[in-house]
Amino acid sequence: MCGICGFLKSGGRVDRQVFDRMVDSMSHRGPDDRGTLLRGNKAIGMRRLSIIDLASGRQPMSNEDGSIHVVYNGEIYNHMELREELSKKGHRFRTDHSDTEVLIHGYEEWGIEGLARRLNGIYAFAVLDEPEDRILLVRDRFGVKPLYYSLKGDSFVFASEVKTLLLSGSIDTTFSDEALAFYLRYQFVPGSQTILKDVKKLLPAEILEYRDGNVRTTTYWDFPSPAIRRDETMEDCAHRLRELLFDTVKRQMMSDVPIGVFLSGGLDSTIIAYLMARNSEVPIRSYSIVFPGEEGFDESAFSSKVAEAVGSDHRVIAFDEKRLIDVVDGVIESMDEPVADPAMVPTYYMAGVAAKDVKVVLTGEGADEVFAGYPYYRQFVDKSGYMAERYVSLKAVRAGLKTLKNRMFTLKEFGCLVDDLELPPSSSLSGFPYAMSDNLIMLFMKDLSPTLIERLQNYEAEVASRVNDGTPLQRALYVDTKLWLAEDLMLKLDRMTMAHSLEARVPFLDHRVVEFVFNMPDEFKVASSGGKFLLREAMKDIIDKDIANRTKQGFNLPFNRWFRGRLREFVQDSLTKESVETTGLLDYEAVKRLLRCHMEYGMNTARPVWMLVVLCLWNRHIRRLAASREV
Repeated sequence: MCGICGFLKSGGRVDRQVFDRMVDSMSHRGPDDRGTLLRGNKAIGMRRLSIIDLASGRQPMSNEDGSIHVVYNGEIYNHMELREELSKKGHRFRTDHSDTEVLIHGYEEWGIEGLARRLNGIYAFAVLDEPEDRILLVRDRFGVKPLYYSLKGDSFVFASEVKTLLLSGSIDTTFSDEALAFYLRYQFVPGSQTILKDVKKLLPAEILEYRDGNVRTTTYWDFPSPAIRRDETMEDCAHRLRELLFDTVKRQMMSDVPIGVFLSGGLDSTIIAYLMARNSEVPIRSYSIVFPGEEGFDESAFSSKVAEAVGSDHRVIAFDEKRLIDVVDGVIESMDEPVADPAMVPTYYMAGVAAKDVKVVLTGEGADEVFAGYPYYRQFVDKSGYMAERYVSLKAVRAGLKTLKNRMFTLKEFGCLVDDLELPPSSSLSGFPYAMSDNLIMLFMKDLSPTLIERLQNYEAEVASRVNDGTPLQRALYVDTKLWLAEDLMLKLDRMTMAHSLEARVPFLDHRVVEFVFNMPDEFKVASSGGKFLLREAMKDIIDKDIANRTKQGFNLPFNRWFRGRLREFVQDSLTKESVETTGLLDYEAVKRLLRCHMEYGMNTARPVWMLVVLCLWNRHIRRLAASREV
């Protein structure tokens, strides 16, 4: 694992001091080594976290004649198979088992697209091809590893982190109004844009070519074309999936350094822990966050039971409001772009503890989007049953009465009818719950154009157009993988772990697993008993039944209560008039009214409140960083 960056100027030389600052701003991503290559108007560099081939995997790495160079962040799990294939074709390797060198020879043999399609792993890398006078950037299929870039004037810069780009001196910190509107809708910014006008993201499974001052992007992978397979029984599919997961976890335990697992006690991380234990000759190390005294949030009883069953060396890590205050600055500085997922905070803290023992952790992230684990997916398979549970039950009636009361409060505060702040609408395509409705976004943002609102409303349909021939459930899983998984969950996992020089791996996102499951019948994924039916069937003889049949419990924080208690002052200090107005796009009066709804009327508006807190704190951080750059 590493942090990588590059600086290319079509009109002059790269300043070595500036580039050295860029490289070293990522020292947390790679504390073990650094390397740079400067050739007049071109520079590439990296910071290395040594995981594979500790002695000889230094970067930038070049081919035999020194004309092609690579900087690389990630792990290629099938690099030994590719190395053997390339050796048979006549390529000669200088390192013992460096996966970086496979990228160089693979590029020479197959070209950039042919290489990318063969890779199994998590990665973001750059190839500087001097004979062709171009640089190529590649990102893994699901966006596990980050890569940002900017083309402005005569400068093209790329890096694993936004703050590294800022140090180039060519990036402005002005917010994009379109990106902010999307952030208020989702709690993250989807697609190639970021909150900063000058910065873009390389999308998952995308290749970028920079040559002669121009950028061109192409996509090398996508989900298979929708075509439901009916030629295998559930039993056959479960057997094949079990074998595939065994192989995937075994591959991803590849490491020359100690490894562990993040263990929540839910189905997904439990499966990973069981499979790791079967592939390890020594007790694995496991780490769990607990929330003492917080009923409905604390899964410690389950995680401890799993740890005992697999015989792991288990660490239980307590987290509360005080811990949040202690670490929130580190979280904001590490997230790189505003993402208001509350789980970022305990993940950051847990990663800090785990990094004292191990350099690599495996996680259960991605299983919900692959196997349809979220409860709202049921509506796409069993609509009548889902609707009856949601809208006809006594619980639903009580919720409806509360909604009427909440709307009365919001009418009093905002002077107009606003959707229930506790229950914003959900995506009609995927079921993903929005953070804010269109009406509320228009109250929070100044001068929001109808065109932008229309873009918000049509965005998911554009994303899903690739699988319009699929079932409603396939479209839902596709949209959530492209948006929620790539732009929130993977960002959270990478930034919060790499802040502590810890590499996180995601076995459920092996593309072979995703491709295998995508065209399985919907009823193999969602049954009357809930989601992940195929996954539960595949693992039912391996893990305990009470874990296999557990109802899904999200990894969240009790912000509703905390914001009225010990975190009240923290929230108010974060959302001052100055901090809100410095964004240049938010209406402070609307923010005050939202806070009153939570603090004084007892409404649970914790999600949009946290979203605004993250945005204002991140804006303050990035402006300070930009100011220090100019000193």
